[in-house]
Amino acid sequence: MDEPVKKTEKKKRGTVKRIVKILLIAAALFVVLSVLATALVPVFMFGRSDGGTGFNLVYSDADAKEYPRERFTFTSRGNELVGYLYARDDPKGLVVLVNGIKNNSDVHLNHIKAFCDAGWSVVTYDATGVGESEGNGTFGLAQVKVDLFAFLDYLKTDEKMNSLPVVLFGHSAGGYAAACALGRYEKIRGAVVISAFDTPSETMAYHAKARVGFLADVEYPFMLLGNLIAFGADADAKAHESVAASDTPVLIVGGSSDDTVPYAVSLYRFKDEIGRCGVEFYMPEEEERNEHSTPWLTPEAAEYINTWNGGEVDRELANELDPDFLGVVLAFFEKSVSSAS
Repeated sequence: MDEPVKKTEKKKRGTVKRIVKILLIAAALFVVLSVLATALVPVFMFGRSDGGTGFNLVYSDADAKEYPRERFTFTSRGNELVGYLYARDDPKGLVVLVNGIKNNSDVHLNHIKAFCDAGWSVVTYDATGVGESEGNGTFGLAQVKVDLFAFLDYLKTDEKMNSLPVVLFGHSAGGYAAACALGRYEKIRGAVVISAFDTPSETMAYHAKARVGFLADVEYPFMLLGNLIAFGADADAKAHESVAASDTPVLIVGGSSDDTVPYAVSLYRFKDEIGRCGVEFYMPEEEERNEHSTPWLTPEAAEYINTWNGGEVDRELANELDPDFLGVVLAFFEKSVSSAS
């Protein structure tokens, strides 16, 4: 009777080994596919971009004599980035425009003109993988912060700009970068942070979960690993911690109908937690202006963009600045510079 029992036990052990082997192969395949997906997603999501949309103004829409600009270059992680300085005589300071992901240096042309008209010099640039700048792509949300830090390092060496007090004006990923840059350069006197998220990983995970559900939770560790490999120490800083730790004035702007950076992942949600002197919060009253890229627009411009259904674009209307919001920003800039004098 012993022989049949031994054969049965051997058969069972063989079956267990096969199951374990299959599970190990499946786990290995899952890891390999997850790593590949983590590597490929940024290629498709954050590839090269010309940096504009059909709604955006371009520099040729401005009067070049009234708003002359000087081209310059600086390096970010081995890529040469192209920027433009709009210099004014005896400026109040330097506004550094930090654009959102894949947006080029012309995207906020009406802001550039308005800031110049108010007596400020303005600088803006194409980020890595955007417009005139080098790079195969943006690689991820943290790249905007990396590029801003690279510009601030360059700024310290530029004799035309480094004598000026600096204020930052950042939108979306640019707002995140601006918040993280507080304390990075001693001449930063203030920052306007619009529609910013708190961390790149949290934001990516939120959108992934909205698209693929629980699979996003499964893939989350691989996403963190990919972000860490791409950006190292710059991968996932918390914007709210940077704001709380700094004594630099900050104006944080949010939109209640922002689907790109919803409240659940926004910097704005820390309104009650940050709680230090010098941090102000602003949310537009009008429903049309409460989306991701509309807080600075007139209600008419915001409504036009939100209801546009094709055809020729009225780019002037689509970029019409809200005078009240512009006044809030300019007053904040001036107060920030004067309080630090």
